[in-house]
Amino acid sequence: MAVSEASSTDSSQKVNDAAERRREQNKMAQRRFRQRAKEARDEMERDKQNQERAGASYSAPESSELDQPSNLEGLPWGGISMQHVIQTGVEREKLSQAGSQDTAAPMAGTPQAGSSSQ
Repeated sequence: MAVSEASSTDSSQKVNDAAERRREQNKMAQRRFRQRAKEARDEMERDKQNQERAGASYSAPESSELDQPSNLEGLPWGGISMQHVIQTGVEREKLSQAGSQDTAAPMAGTPQAGSSSQ
């Protein structure tokens, strides 16, 4: 009986050690999970703040905001009109955005190439 008692004590010791080891592993895994989740939340918050700050850092000028230079003596064609350049750029951007929206809407309902609807 002494041998079986010793072996049962050893096996219960191993189970306790395994259970303790598993508890420690769970604690460490939970700690890592929480740390990674916190880092992800912090990064999302930083990205959000960066986007908000970046949005206010630059705005395209309106053509009406520019002063027309009065001294264009050295240029044979009279110089570049920045008002015209900006106005043309704004119009092209609007057309580009409108074209992108027009082509994106019909494509949303169509199946993509290579995909099967079976």
